[in-house]
Amino acid sequence: MKPADDPANTDLPTHGAAAFASDLLARLHAAEAHARELQSELSSTRKLASSGAALQAVVDDLEGARSPQEIVQRALRFAVEGCGAVAGLYFEHADDGLIYMRCAFVSGQVLDTPYWPGATEAQARFIALLFSGFRVDPTLLGVDAVQRTASAVQDHRTSQQWPEAHAWVLSMGWSIELNVPLVVQGSARGALSFFRQAPQAFAAQDIAQAEALARQVAMAMQASRVGQQAHLLELAHARETATVARLGQQRRISGALQQLTEALATLDRLEDWIPQVLKVAADTLSTPDAAFFDDGEDRPRLRVWLSGGRVFEPAEASSPAPLAEGAPTGTSGTAALTEDAEAERREWRSEVIFHHGAAVPHAWLDHAPDGSRHAWELRVPLPIRDRAVARLSLYRPAERPFADEDVEVADAIARLVGVGIESARAAWRSRELAVVQERNRLAADIHDSLAQSFTSIALQCEVLGARLPEGSAEQRTAGLIERTARRGLAEARASVQALRSLPVGDDALGDALAELAEHCTVRGSIDCRFTQRAGRCTLSAAAQDVVLRVAQEASNNAMKHARCRTLELHLDWNDHEVLLTVRDDGRGLPAEGTARPQDSGGYGLPGMAQRAASVGGHCSVASTPGQGVTVTLRLPRGG
Repeated sequence: MKPADDPANTDLPTHGAAAFASDLLARLHAAEAHARELQSELSSTRKLASSGAALQAVVDDLEGARSPQEIVQRALRFAVEGCGAVAGLYFEHADDGLIYMRCAFVSGQVLDTPYWPGATEAQARFIALLFSGFRVDPTLLGVDAVQRTASAVQDHRTSQQWPEAHAWVLSMGWSIELNVPLVVQGSARGALSFFRQAPQAFAAQDIAQAEALARQVAMAMQASRVGQQAHLLELAHARETATVARLGQQRRISGALQQLTEALATLDRLEDWIPQVLKVAADTLSTPDAAFFDDGEDRPRLRVWLSGGRVFEPAEASSPAPLAEGAPTGTSGTAALTEDAEAERREWRSEVIFHHGAAVPHAWLDHAPDGSRHAWELRVPLPIRDRAVARLSLYRPAERPFADEDVEVADAIARLVGVGIESARAAWRSRELAVVQERNRLAADIHDSLAQSFTSIALQCEVLGARLPEGSAEQRTAGLIERTARRGLAEARASVQALRSLPVGDDALGDALAELAEHCTVRGSIDCRFTQRAGRCTLSAAAQDVVLRVAQEASNNAMKHARCRTLELHLDWNDHEVLLTVRDDGRGLPAEGTARPQDSGGYGLPGMAQRAASVGGHCSVASTPGQGVTVTLRLPRGG
């Protein structure tokens, strides 16, 4: 007997059993549907998580893009390869109201031109249209292309709004398009179009993912554009700043050149212009000290020093060394100064910025006339006929180094000074040529008039004396007249010798100097000797004339004022320069007359210095009271 509570023991009517079975079956279907929903939800959750991770990856990837175009290309590649699309296109909404296709990702490659490989003629025409710009009927997307903010999905198999577009899409093997706007500040600045092949449609999740991608692309593109605009503004500001600085630089240069030109036009002597040059250079470059050096006998020699607005001569400076030494830096990269004169002169060819350490011994910078100490020196050569024969040196303290713009300003000043010096020398040479021509004329006049007259008088007095009674007063008078005439004749010949130009010949200079020594020899009074190096010294006519005139002037000075017994003239030369030395053993010059020939009171010494400077040379006078005078002339071989 079965228990009373056993369901099998219950006698149910037939219709009750059928209802119970139907209810169980309904519950089973509901459970299965719920299970499918849970499974779909789980799958969606996993897919969303995967899509979110992939989207984050593409966002990170967009950070490395260098331009909006590259951002779009990376986004299209991600959407096509990661979202199941077969192709992706990027369209830009331009300011002219047209839409332009800028790039596409098709068949695994980025296409950013209208020339697509494998395209048919009809496809190529439509692709060219897309790249050249087009308009979209609002009905195609349901709203105006620029004003919309929502995505649009269309099936090109059934759409009819733009037949050419539908035919092109289908010819490419695509069917369904998802068009997602790139929205910036409420307007579509462009759109991404993704394509799939039917029957694979775009689900809500695909649209959400594409819209998320579009938002990231829009933000990345906007950030890139803002960055580019900021960069362009920065460049424009930098260019503006550079232009303003350049204008200021040009004004500095123009002002300095104007001052120098005006100063040169009002001065008679080139030596008076150099302090003006130093003052202008110091004011323009804001340097407390400046110096002018020229090509001395054995190494560059200091000529003028400007300190604190005051001009000092070399004798007023207390430095034991004529040049500061230090390690060059910056502009030229040349080696440090050495004691070798030729190596030192080679460094004059370009601008050099030197830094002088505080421990440098005997540095000129440590002994400036105003007691200041400067660490930076800018050396700028003064080019004259492709040869630097002088230089400007500008000085600053350690906390104010020279910059490139300072070098540019100093170089412009130096070039004008070089031109000014060369112009002054050219004017001097022109005056010298006129003087030479006048000398030749005077020499010819003296020879043809005075010399001939004195000769005639001497001869007639000689004849007259022979006819007069021996020892008579008349004979003595005739003899006196004859001697006076012969002295006048000697002086006339000496004047002709001093006035005439060099003769023509391979050794004209040597012959002229030898003849000068012969005329300067006075028996029993002065012994004058001329020596020269073996060989021939080739010099320009102007330079030869300078050598002869300096020799004549120095010899005449010695004979008139030195009370000397011997006078030596020596001519020497090498590949670079010619050297004339005129030395006597007379009483010498006063101590104040030994520094510079142009500073003496007479005409002869300044004249020698000016003659030498006219051809790029240098003339110096050395003397000790009671021990004679030595005049040294150095001229460049090209002078």
